[in-house]
Amino acid sequence: MIDFNFDNDCCGCSVCADVCPKACIKLTENIYGFLIPSIDKASCINCRLCEKVCPVLSPDKRVYKEKCVYSAISIDNNIREKGSSGSVFYQLAHYVLSQGGIVYGAAFDENMILRHVSIDKLSDIKPLLKSKYLQSNCAGVYKSIKNQLQAGRIIMFVGTPCQCNGLYKYLKGNKNIKNLVLIDFICHGVPSQQLFNKALKKWETNHKYKIDSFEFRIKSN
Repeated sequence: MIDFNFDNDCCGCSVCADVCPKACIKLTENIYGFLIPSIDKASCINCRLCEKVCPVLSPDKRVYKEKCVYSAISIDNNIREKGSSGSVFYQLAHYVLSQGGIVYGAAFDENMILRHVSIDKLSDIKPLLKSKYLQSNCAGVYKSIKNQLQAGRIIMFVGTPCQCNGLYKYLKGNKNIKNLVLIDFICHGVPSQQLFNKALKKWETNHKYKIDSFEFRIKSN
């Protein structure tokens, strides 16, 4: 059974909950609002699958090889204006979707909660655009991706390094993993949803209006 200091060490990727065959791991918020595992010990069969996929307990043994490094931006000004980091995400997603694939990324829901969602049409991409500096909820996403890969779909997943690492470990050995495109980014850690909610509430109280959308990086003056 997965066991370490959740408050200090857990990255909240939630892959342990998706891999558990007894569904005895749930993600709950700690006092700071970060997602951490809550385990029903009575239902646990000690299969240790959660430990094997955990990016913290089972870190990869890195083998550094010389690699090519590229820089890129979208050459379409309109597309670049809608995204961040040069709108490279949009261009990659456009290609995957044009091949009949599915794209998974972080988007705010109607309650301003950040969750990973999937799209299979380019017309639905807007909520996934731009950087969101929060811990996104990935519960159920890993299972969904596994099922879609088994169905032969091309999958693109964009997330933090720990989310990508957890997904890769979860799918290790899957014969269709060659159809998975993983995209992460340089991560300095993420604030919690709780902290974001408090900031929104304070802003709404001070300015007397309801916030229904939010951008962390705007391009206007």
